[in-house]
Amino acid sequence: PLKPSRRGFRLLSIAVLGPVVAGAVVARGQDEGQDSLFKYLSVFQDVLRLVRQAYVEEVSMDQLMEGALDGAGDALDDFTTYVPADQVDTYRRVLEVGDRLSGLVVAKDRGVLYIVSVVEGSPGDAAGLERGDIVTALAGESTRTMPLWRAQTILAGEPGGRVPTSLLQDGVPADVELTLTPFEPPLVSLSEHDGVALIRIAVLGEGTAEALRTALETLAEGGTDRGLLIDLRETVSQDMESAYDVARYFAGGDLGTLSSREGVIETFLGGGEPVWDGELVVLLGRGTIGAAEVLASVLQEAAGATVVGQPSYGYAGRLALLPLSNGAHVRLTDAFYSGPSGEPIRSSLTPDVEVNERSRRYAEKDLALGELTLRRAVEVLRGETAVEDAA
Repeated sequence: PLKPSRRGFRLLSIAVLGPVVAGAVVARGQDEGQDSLFKYLSVFQDVLRLVRQAYVEEVSMDQLMEGALDGAGDALDDFTTYVPADQVDTYRRVLEVGDRLSGLVVAKDRGVLYIVSVVEGSPGDAAGLERGDIVTALAGESTRTMPLWRAQTILAGEPGGRVPTSLLQDGVPADVELTLTPFEPPLVSLSEHDGVALIRIAVLGEGTAEALRTALETLAEGGTDRGLLIDLRETVSQDMESAYDVARYFAGGDLGTLSSREGVIETFLGGGEPVWDGELVVLLGRGTIGAAEVLASVLQEAAGATVVGQPSYGYAGRLALLPLSNGAHVRLTDAFYSGPSGEPIRSSLTPDVEVNERSRRYAEKDLALGELTLRRAVEVLRGETAVEDAA
């Protein structure tokens, strides 16, 4: 028979050993007793022995374990990644750079690298990349077996670097060139839509709270009493602290928590009187993730906001880089943030008024979904569409 390639081996190890390791990890968090953990480890040991004995090519234990651990991370969630020992120092620098050169947040699900979000005004935005695009190749490398840490490293390369990128956009192949460039993202913008005040928060991070205060003060000077729309669709950031900072302009008291399996790590509280206490409608979308989901939760639960749009991404976790005994590290979720209810945000937030293809009226059949969401939000704010009727 033909000799299998090393790529084939890597796929085999991820597909077979990865879920087994993941099962062992998950079993540790379940109350099934110690026997459950030993059961998973026993299966893993048997598979490991069979692969080493029966595989056509001789393979090293390090290679086998790396493939298994990479697959295990993929099985836990889309943001977990196993980082080899010789790449840890480089990866720390990558985490410091983040999306500041590309504007892209990427994740991996069952071997598929995809774009979670694109920062407005970023190189990724300029190149025409969109949330949900599947990345098939980066810098000439196939992403099929590329670990997440490697993709993030490429996207955090040297400023001015060019990254040829192959994509599937709505199932259609496309090739673009991404130029890594520092950029200043828009934080907060104030506008008017159909006679209603609209605040768009593009990025939650350093400076967002101050920019929002300026927008709210400008709004107050105009004497508006028609309520306010806050657009959190495609809002990018994992800076959870900034979400609570922004939320304090709208709500007081208990705003949320950071909790791990062991219990509450930190509690976030409002400070003083809210700057805005009028009616609020929050726009939500599939690209609303992380800090934006935290903010939406606080506004909905503590400020009485009505949420309109599509279910959010469903992930507001804290990622930690943890060492392993072999010098490698694994970056995984060790805690989750919540709104005032204390419920960890690990699944999609559900809008009070969901907007989808089934919610169109005949006269709206040609409207893009984004425009339809905005229209429905204005109607809710004006009282033209009751939440109960929409439901």
